[in-house]
Amino acid sequence: MVYKQITLYSLFLTFIFLNYNCKKEILTFDVGKDLMVSYKYSSIKNDNYCFNDVFDSLYNEKLLNDNRYFKIVNDSLSDFYKKTEYTELIQQFCEYTFLNEAYVLKSGVNNYLVLIGKSRGATGIGVDYWNYQCYSLEKKSKAIEFSSLSKTPKSIFFSKENGLHFITIDDNYPRPADGKELKLNYYPIIGSLYNEKEEIIKTIDYNCQN
Repeated sequence: MVYKQITLYSLFLTFIFLNYNCKKEILTFDVGKDLMVSYKYSSIKNDNYCFNDVFDSLYNEKLLNDNRYFKIVNDSLSDFYKKTEYTELIQQFCEYTFLNEAYVLKSGVNNYLVLIGKSRGATGIGVDYWNYQCYSLEKKSKAIEFSSLSKTPKSIFFSKENGLHFITIDDNYPRPADGKELKLNYYPIIGSLYNEKEEIIKTIDYNCQN
């Protein structure tokens, strides 16, 4: 009798565990899984701002956790967004940006939606910047927002300790007050590493040469 009770109890716990995990997958990563394709980021083509070099200088890629990126196909963007808790915020982002792309970052149990787009009406150096918004697909939370000269979902990632980080690249080209244009054989930039609280962890000055 005792053995039978233990067996039934074990089966009950197993059922609860599987049921919970199944629901969790449906509510998070699997939401819209048929609307995405795997995205490989081994290197950035036409990397005018040396993101790969800056990334290597700010963070050792070998320490990265299991980070996988999935691109949401453009024809499925609206369908995917409706399945999240951020439909209104996403619509606002898309209203003020263009050339939008969206990705899902998966690392362990963490799933984040990453939006990238350029500001409408930007002028000067602003036209070269990409705006980012990142949302947790696990729970309703404050969006992480930043801008960078580089356009890649790899700008945001999870560390080995499951800490969320992001990297920005900013223009650092000298522009004298007299308006004279300097001619340099490299492009000066500043790379910055942030944590999830949007606190700067490390910065570097880098002379990008292509």
